[in-house]
Amino acid sequence: MSSIIKVELLAENLMSKNFTVKAGGNLFTISAENLGYTFKWDNAKCRSGRISYRKKIISLSKPKVKANLHQVDTVIKNTILHEIAHAFSVYIYGREGRGHCNKWRSIAKQIGCSGDRCSSGYEESKSKYTLHCITCDKKSTMHRKSKYSHSCGVCSPKVYNKKYELKIIQNF
Repeated sequence: MSSIIKVELLAENLMSKNFTVKAGGNLFTISAENLGYTFKWDNAKCRSGRISYRKKIISLSKPKVKANLHQVDTVIKNTILHEIAHAFSVYIYGREGRGHCNKWRSIAKQIGCSGDRCSSGYEESKSKYTLHCITCDKKSTMHRKSKYSHSCGVCSPKVYNKKYELKIIQNF
């Protein structure tokens, strides 16, 4: 079983590692650390990783990582490499390298990432609330309590309908 400290060390090691990437007919030997990127934790519940190009920060969701510590060598490592590939892509191609374009995908695969746009394989972190439709029995999760009422998207698509209002259940 791994710990959150081991994940942080993995991230820092991968960010300091020099990767050789072929792009645009040139070879680049670069590391995220040499490009000025640092690692941070965040408290996101719906995404796994994030990169801030301006602040030069690569962050991982602490709740998602904690819920998936048994997948450090697969899913979590892939997420770190995914974010590093974004840093390299923007460094090499500029604004054209942003997002999940083919240029980014090529770099991601070269450094050992799957090249997938979204991370799959993560077990979801527990949500504080569950929204339940009594009519169709559909349940969905919510991490923050909304100020507004919601109606079921299956029973009343696109339009709020008090008849299909979702019941909010607090999980913990």
